[in-house]
Amino acid sequence: MVENYPDDKSNKCLRFKGKEWRFDGYLDYEIDGWQNKVLTKSDNGKIELVLYLSNGCYRSNSYFKILFENKEAYDSRTNFFEGREHLKHVDVTLNINHYIDKDLNKNGKQELFIDAGYAFGMPWKESYYLFEYDENSIELVKNFIANDWKERLGISDYFKAKFQVSDEELSKIIIEKF
Repeated sequence: MVENYPDDKSNKCLRFKGKEWRFDGYLDYEIDGWQNKVLTKSDNGKIELVLYLSNGCYRSNSYFKILFENKEAYDSRTNFFEGREHLKHVDVTLNINHYIDKDLNKNGKQELFIDAGYAFGMPWKESYYLFEYDENSIELVKNFIANDWKERLGISDYFKAKFQVSDEELSKIIIEKF
């Protein structure tokens, strides 16, 4: 399809089942229109942070899951749409920063920290997740959504994707906020 599509700067989209999809890369996605990418794994291999990306036309929809021993332990979509059910058909594009296998709280448990920046239009929001885990389980210890500029911790940036943040920046957040 791509080879036969005119190079006319169009968006190369098609409408299927009420949603617009890009077709120049459709083979990179599963049949359901999603692609997954493991962002990080714990040293013991039991914990995975997996980012799911849609083949959306204008921008991709995305969400993440936490897997424990290859089984779903957390799905971020429940958090994004809680209290926003009217937006379930709005695309969410995430800017994710994270660390894993640290004990910055110094409580003897390993941590997975996730900073997920996103927008439902504007303003930019950030959701913060602190998971603690051991050999037997993983638990969401704290989660909060920063709804305005004063609450945001300022790691994710809507206008400039910051996907690599130092451990020092993230540890400062853990010490101050968690």
